[in-house]
Amino acid sequence: MLTASQKEYLEKIPEGDKADIQPWDSASAKFAETLVKQLEESTGLEVFWEGSLALGIPGQNDIDLYIFSEPKDFSDNLPKLLSVLGEPTYILEDKILWRVVKDGHKIDACLGSKNLKGAQGDAVFFNSLKEKPELLKEYTALKQGDLSAREYYQRKNEFYNRVIGLK
Repeated sequence: MLTASQKEYLEKIPEGDKADIQPWDSASAKFAETLVKQLEESTGLEVFWEGSLALGIPGQNDIDLYIFSEPKDFSDNLPKLLSVLGEPTYILEDKILWRVVKDGHKIDACLGSKNLKGAQGDAVFFNSLKEKPELLKEYTALKQGDLSAREYYQRKNEFYNRVIGLK
């Protein structure tokens, strides 16, 4: 079962696009660990690294981060993040997003509250996969094969929704 926004996202993926699933990359993981430490030290904020790279499984080898801050503190925290992540891609009322490449590594970072719906769902999903090897194995298997991007994201979103208990 997919949410309306997930269905909308799938419809925007061009028909012929292939899913870009790569073997897990230890160099990207080491870069991510260093980046997390750098962000924590420069901001004093909690950083949550999630996604396939953090789980040690095949994926896009991008670095998925949540940096937790309440929106009222964005003006204090943004300058500290600029030196590490550069200019944000989107500045919204409740979150600030980066989709950047640093030293050849794709980074998707979100500055926002722990109470963001996406942050909460992603934390439940990530922790469920870390704690339940059978779920991690199932998620890894879902990424196998020559999948179109649409098919991959549909499977991934359906699995995500099932794991976090979204009906």
